[in-house]
Amino acid sequence: MKKRKGSMRQHRKRLKNFSNNFTVVLEQFHIFRILYQVNGGLAQLGVRLLCKQEVVGSIPSSSTNYIKHRGIGANGNTRPCQGLVTSSILVSRSNRKLKMPKCYQTVGVPGSGKSTWIENQEWTKDCAYISTDKYVEIHAKSLGKTYSEVFTEFMPEAVNLMCQDVIVAREQGRDIIWDQTSTTVKSRIRKFNMLPDYEHIAVVFKTPEHKELMRRLFGRPGKEIPDHVIASMIASWEEPTLDEGFKEIWIAC
Repeated sequence: MKKRKGSMRQHRKRLKNFSNNFTVVLEQFHIFRILYQVNGGLAQLGVRLLCKQEVVGSIPSSSTNYIKHRGIGANGNTRPCQGLVTSSILVSRSNRKLKMPKCYQTVGVPGSGKSTWIENQEWTKDCAYISTDKYVEIHAKSLGKTYSEVFTEFMPEAVNLMCQDVIVAREQGRDIIWDQTSTTVKSRIRKFNMLPDYEHIAVVFKTPEHKELMRRLFGRPGKEIPDHVIASMIASWEEPTLDEGFKEIWIAC
């Protein structure tokens, strides 16, 4: 009989230990479930915030001197924020994707207002400025000559210097504003080829009426462009399209 009582005590003890262990397991499971829900909620919130930042960030909010013509977000659509993930790992991947650098390609004939527009935008100051003109002007000034006098001879070297600037900006992952005429598909393809991992945005400058265009061009002493060159650029103009690879197309005002 004593032996049986001892067995019952041991049995009750085992049941109690099992119950205690089971309670601990349930509590741990409950904690893990809460942490999982919290983590999932934070992940979803993170994606929402990142998507919102991307939609706003793709349009420099400090500038109103353009009309958003085509591309993602053109009609206020917030579809990029749909399909939420529930993993912080996926959020970090989304973050890297949303931070893809941008290249703003200006498209317009000489005298259409490209450089002036860039100077008037506060947000462009954070971009790497890519241009051949700045090097031609620096070289001309160092020789005591005009832009037009050194243009033909120095332009190949100016192109090389410009390409080096592109490589440096690309390695640093900086946004780029590429200030050239880029009035043909062929001229724009070169930029896509040099920056395949960038989102490209075309900033289009409409050609002013002839009288106004001539006034602007003649108002730049030492920087003369022959009439036949301007006429040829206008005649060969090719409107940029999304099919070329542009993410967005802006019409500058």
